[in-house]
Amino acid sequence: MRYWKISDFAKQLGKHNNTVDGWFRELESERKLHYVSRVDDEKVYDELDLKIAKFIVKRRDNKWSLNAIFDDLPNHFELRPLPKEVEGKSKSTQVVDIDKMRATLKNEMREIFNDLSAEQMKEQKKEMKNLLPSREQERLDRVNAIMAERKISRALEEEALSLWNNKPEEERMIKVGWFRKEEDRDKRDSFVKKYVDEHFEEYLKREFDIQ
Repeated sequence: MRYWKISDFAKQLGKHNNTVDGWFRELESERKLHYVSRVDDEKVYDELDLKIAKFIVKRRDNKWSLNAIFDDLPNHFELRPLPKEVEGKSKSTQVVDIDKMRATLKNEMREIFNDLSAEQMKEQKKEMKNLLPSREQERLDRVNAIMAERKISRALEEEALSLWNNKPEEERMIKVGWFRKEEDRDKRDSFVKKYVDEHFEEYLKREFDIQ
């Protein structure tokens, strides 16, 4: 039987630590469906956890909601019950100020990217994981969050453009002269910006599995 800490476990899945931890935290603390083993009070993930996580990743890739995935898990796995001493614990709640988070991330991004080139930052991030104190590790986590924000923005822009391109021609095009039409770029850009603004918070919560 193999065991992994959260950082190594998340690498097996190609996902952010916070995302994977959020899945299992909800399964354990909120739904009380599946318990993650501990060694000296630290979570360790085994081969059953890996199978469950891969199942979640596959379903998410197929656009399943987390609620639907978690409801379906007992049909595919013999989940690990919670020990009696933790079963009665009340679930924790988390309140997230999204605007404050985004402002903090942007400030950190300016500071970090002014100091480091892309290659230097890559090497620095590797060193931080093993050599730097916890404060620097927190800073690295914020960098990862910035990367997630960029990923979300790009995905939303692509979705918005796809929706825009499926609109009727009369909504997308404007006349130029008597016989020619061209795309209304100002209207398109406004549509994309509005779409990103309206859906960013939802996608950010989904990326980090914040309920």
